[in-house]
Amino acid sequence: MNAEDNRKEPTEPIVVTSFAVLGSHLFWVVLGPLVLLLLLWGITASGSGWVAVLDIAFFVVVALMIFGRWLDQRSGQGTNSAGEQSTWRDFRRYAWSLPIVAASAWIVANLLGNHVLDGG
Repeated sequence: MNAEDNRKEPTEPIVVTSFAVLGSHLFWVVLGPLVLLLLLWGITASGSGWVAVLDIAFFVVVALMIFGRWLDQRSGQGTNSAGEQSTWRDFRRYAWSLPIVAASAWIVANLLGNHVLDGG
């Protein structure tokens, strides 16, 4: 196998032709993670228990991020972090890993807010 066999064929750049697709992509890539960070900060700072409005909002945003990624993938115009066209395998990996990582961060934020930082 030589170096020529390892090269990928150049592909056309993916052009987003729908505002809905652009919006869903921006949400799951930029806005969703930003909102999650703000909610985690609020959960930690408030220390208002394990099931409060911020906690519910956190998991709603996680679900909306997965839905946004699904819309992006369904459009056929979705891209992965390398800028290549995403696959359904990319979507499945995201749909499995995001809730696990998000729930872990939520648990840490609640432990900090409810037990460590409140003096309890």
